[in-house]
Amino acid sequence: MRQSKIVLRLIGLLSIALAAFGLIYIGISLLLSAFPNRLTNNPPYFLPTFYVMAAAVVLIEVAIAWSGWSFVKGNVARVFPFIVACACTEALPIIVRRLADHPSIGHSIAAATGISTGGIYLQWAIRFPIWAPLIVLLIWWYGIGRTATT
Repeated sequence: MRQSKIVLRLIGLLSIALAAFGLIYIGISLLLSAFPNRLTNNPPYFLPTFYVMAAAVVLIEVAIAWSGWSFVKGNVARVFPFIVACACTEALPIIVRRLADHPSIGHSIAAATGISTGGIYLQWAIRFPIWAPLIVLLIWWYGIGRTATT
């Protein structure tokens, strides 16, 4: 049981670190978007699509950090919000790719994708949204089984 608490805390720390990186990245992107004269030759709906995608990424990052803080404290009560946030992280590129094919706003979505979702690329690179929820779910399941039998 001690090893599972250590692994849970490490996943929690990694969750917080990755979410902090993503929030800092999106914060810098939002700050730079305040100077639209620096953004030239943008599609017509660039800023609205950027803000919508940035808001989605912020919600995902906050949910991951919130769950990660719970894991650092050794509590797996927020396992399901963590799994949903990681699933949204994996689903986001698929959804964005489908929306980028839209005839009227597709160019705006494609243009805003990099700067609005760049904060979660590090999570995708280490495949965090796939392996971390599985490990946390196993720890949660093992903990439920242990408390039911003791």
